[in-house]
Amino acid sequence: MTNTTPSQSEKADRFRALHANSDSFIIANAFDAGTARILTGM
Repeated sequence: MTNTTPSQSEKADRFRALHANSDSFIIANAFDAGTARILTGM
């Protein structure tokens, strides 16, 4: 049986590739009620 678990370096390469695309979607995370109100109004 062969080891199919990716190395830490391979995991990092995959993660980096996911974030290299210019079409990335970024969403804010509100940690309190005040920030939630601000984000709701956007």
